[in-house]
Amino acid sequence: MKQWILWVGTVGLSVAVAAWPALAQETGSVVPSAVFDWKVRPEVGSRYVRRTFNRTQMQMSGLPSVPVRSRGSAAGKGSKTPTSVSMNTIVSSVADYDVLSRDAQGATTVKLTYRTYRTFSSNTSTFMPGVSMAAVRTAQDRQSKMMQDIFAGLILTMKIAPDGRIWSVLGLDKLRSRMTRVFASMPGGGAAVQMLGKDFLSEDSYKKALAQNMGALPPHPIVPGDSWPYQISLPLPMGISSGIQGTRTLVSRRDGVATIKDSSTFNLTQDASKPGTSASAPPSAQFPIPGFAMRLQGNQDGSTTVDEASGLPREASTSMVMSGHMTFPDPRASSASAAKPKPGASPSFSPIRITITGRSTTRTVLEPVAKPA
Repeated sequence: MKQWILWVGTVGLSVAVAAWPALAQETGSVVPSAVFDWKVRPEVGSRYVRRTFNRTQMQMSGLPSVPVRSRGSAAGKGSKTPTSVSMNTIVSSVADYDVLSRDAQGATTVKLTYRTYRTFSSNTSTFMPGVSMAAVRTAQDRQSKMMQDIFAGLILTMKIAPDGRIWSVLGLDKLRSRMTRVFASMPGGGAAVQMLGKDFLSEDSYKKALAQNMGALPPHPIVPGDSWPYQISLPLPMGISSGIQGTRTLVSRRDGVATIKDSSTFNLTQDASKPGTSASAPPSAQFPIPGFAMRLQGNQDGSTTVDEASGLPREASTSMVMSGHMTFPDPRASSASAAKPKPGASPSFSPIRITITGRSTTRTVLEPVAKPA
């Protein structure tokens, strides 16, 4: 069970990173009187290549030091898990954007085709009591192959409104099917799929995630110096709630390129009092475990350069700083203290509070592909 929690955790991070908003930095001369009416209207028949790179570094402290029995050693005589662990994750992807058509309402149909989706993770040591570094590395290697198997060649067709909203997404059934197949091939994978719940990768949640990549467009024409607020709420699996609140500012316009500055705060919360999955999921698929709670919060800063003619982001980068904590039952508790409570009673455990700090940087480039002569 510990291994599939590892797999699902790393996959969840990768999916979240893939859907997180990409912002970028660039400078330009200000044109005070220039009015920018930002609309998404790429030329029909045009093609783009999107390249995304994310690096996330996290530090977890306050972990319990637990004896880990190694092969050939007596019980309690093996090594101990450390009280502090560093984790590094790199996610990169390449995808094609093909602009297929535009309807009478101005909505553009775009085909998104993933070429590659690669992940790489490294830890200073194991971060789960009783799980060896060999098991961690195995989980990380499998995660990388899993994400490539899920996304490589995947095609999603989306309809984008002029204001950047995603009206529809086709192809999510294929994504769900691939994810279910890949997860089911792993030990304990069936429980992992049920844990994610039926709402994971729903059209509504994916539309919100894809809309973030377009950027929060202003509700009216703007000039350099104008700012507008935005708020995004993302539904995530396992009962996790996520929200982003921020302000975007048009910094400048130069040679058909607009530079947008972004500043925002975000939060990621899992409440131990709320179920992690639907009531239909079996007990083995329930997550988090009783008593688990998590809260992450932080700040994001960056900017985006936008091609004014198409309304599409040209280049983007963001820097995110986060901190928070997790609380869960102490695995060192005796079997008596960890005994299953009577029906209707709250579970008994000694809580452990882990402190989390981290930093994440993302860079996205959308390159136009020249039409054949």
